[in-house]
Amino acid sequence: MNEVGAVLEGIAAAARVPEDEVAAHRVFRDRVADALAPAGGSAGGSAGRVAGREGAAGREGAGSGGARVLRVVDAGSFRHGTAVHGASRFDVFVVLDGGRPRSLARALEGLRAKVAGALPDAGVRLAPDSVLVDGGARGGGGPAASNTDADLRGDDGGAAARGGNDGNAGDAEARPLRLRLIPAYEAPGDAGSATLAVPDAARRWVLHRPGAREQLLERIGDAHLRTLIRLVLAWKYANRVPVSSYYLETAVIRQALRQPSFSLLWDLCWVLEQAAHDDLMNLPDLSSPSQVQKVRATESLARRIEAQVPLDRAAAHARAAVNAYLDDDTAALDARLAALFGDRFAL
Repeated sequence: MNEVGAVLEGIAAAARVPEDEVAAHRVFRDRVADALAPAGGSAGGSAGRVAGREGAAGREGAGSGGARVLRVVDAGSFRHGTAVHGASRFDVFVVLDGGRPRSLARALEGLRAKVAGALPDAGVRLAPDSVLVDGGARGGGGPAASNTDADLRGDDGGAAARGGNDGNAGDAEARPLRLRLIPAYEAPGDAGSATLAVPDAARRWVLHRPGAREQLLERIGDAHLRTLIRLVLAWKYANRVPVSSYYLETAVIRQALRQPSFSLLWDLCWVLEQAAHDDLMNLPDLSSPSQVQKVRATESLARRIEAQVPLDRAAAHARAAVNAYLDDDTAALDARLAALFGDRFAL
């Protein structure tokens, strides 16, 4: 039964986004970023594109309609190294000039119109807190097909993330390139800094420091931390649970800070049980500028109630898996892991 750790590692590995697909998404992100730059502006080729993990790339000028784009900044699970293959979107903050509007819908519509005008061959549509851009098969343009309704639920990247296409590593060539553009504004009195105002899962403006979450993950220094995060996100996407990926990542970080990793199975059980016990209550974001700013699990109370049912079920399956492990009952353990992750990821 010692191989249970290897089984969970295998599930996490199956959920990992291949490096070539990450690279293809970055190329598509560059294309979108260049399209948002003004005609004859200062994109400057590859040197002037987004500095992915560092998060800076100047964007002077207006583009087509809406506020002027200052720069774009990578965010979310792709940046953190926890993205789930075929489900997570590549999140990008689009930093806009001026003060943030009271209406998020106004900012979203302006950004949607800007992208649609600049990239007529891409699929562009609105989500509650972001603009979704689909670029067709890897390396190509054209509207992408088949995104699930999970795409429209608050989720990843300091702000949001949703579910999406099913698929495994073998069909990467056919998988669409999928971005999520999240409107962002420089914090008042902090122009040019790394502090941004972005929408959270409930579509409220919150302060966010791109790169701070990465630094926190590095400082915790737990070798299993990102693996555990990806496992929890794989459970979320396999079961189409309408909970923010950023929230789930925050819950795993809380567990890691409370207790060093014991084993992936126990860690997974404790994370799910704690979240279920807490009824998906707001959690403090230690990577926020204040370190106490709250992270919301869902966009509304109704979504939170909806998500509690699969979460309670998952906590029960995880505890039963632990008990099966202690009883050396391989069949029961496999059944409980299959109940957690379904056939979305091979056991």
